[in-house]
Amino acid sequence: MKKKLLLLSLWAFLLLAGGYSLAEPEEVKGAPKKSVKKTKVVKSIAKDKTKSKTKKSRINYYISAVESYQFQGNRELQTATDDIYEISDFKGLSTFFSFGGEYLFGNGLVSRAGLIFRRIELKGEAAPISSGSKNIFLLKQDFIGLETGLRYKPKGWGAWSLMGGLEYSRGQKIELNVLEGPNVNTDNPKKSVYIVASTSLLYARNLGSGFYIEPALRMGAVMTMVPFIFLTEAVITLKKGTP
Repeated sequence: MKKKLLLLSLWAFLLLAGGYSLAEPEEVKGAPKKSVKKTKVVKSIAKDKTKSKTKKSRINYYISAVESYQFQGNRELQTATDDIYEISDFKGLSTFFSFGGEYLFGNGLVSRAGLIFRRIELKGEAAPISSGSKNIFLLKQDFIGLETGLRYKPKGWGAWSLMGGLEYSRGQKIELNVLEGPNVNTDNPKKSVYIVASTSLLYARNLGSGFYIEPALRMGAVMTMVPFIFLTEAVITLKKGTP
C-alpha cells in the first residue's frame, strides 16, 4: 500500500514538473514577438514625427534691408508749368526694406513672395530746352509693391544660390526739388509705376536656432521707364527656416 502511494505521488510530481517545463518555453517564445511589435510602433511614430517636421520646414519667413544704386541715362522731365527739362544723367543711392515668405519645393527650388517698400532718390543736372540756364534736380519717390522670385541652388554650390525676380510697385509719394539754379514750379509731379526684373547671387550662413543670414548682390532694371533705370543692390536678408 505504501509502495502504491509512493508511486502515485512520484507520478503526480512528474506530471506537474512536465507541465511547468512545457508552459515556460511558450512564454519565452512569445516574448520576442511582443518586443517586435513595440519596435514597429516606435518606428512608425518616429516616421510620423519626421514627416511632420519636414512639412513644417517647407515655409521660411524673411526680412530684407536693401542699399540700392540707381542710374538712368539722358531723359526729359516735365514740370507742373509744362516746362520740359533735359536731364543728362539721373543717379543716386537709397535704402529700403521688404519682408515676406518662401516655399521650398525641393530639388533646390524655392519660391519667394513678399511686400517691398522701395525708395528711389535720383539727382541730375538739367537745362530747359527753351533756354540755357541749368538746374540740379533731386527726385524722391516712395513705392509699395509686390516682389516675387524663384531661387535655385545647383548641386555642388554649397551655400550659394541664384534667384530671378519680378517686382510690381506703385508710387505713393513723390518730391521734385531744385537743389541749384533758378526756381521751378515742381508741384504735383506724376507718380510712377515700376516693373522691375532682376537676378541675384545669394549666400546663406547658418546662425543657429533655425535662423540664417543671406547677403546677396542683385542686378536689375526698371522696365517701365524710358530709358530704363538700372539698379545695383546690396541685400541683407534675415530668414527663419531652412536655406
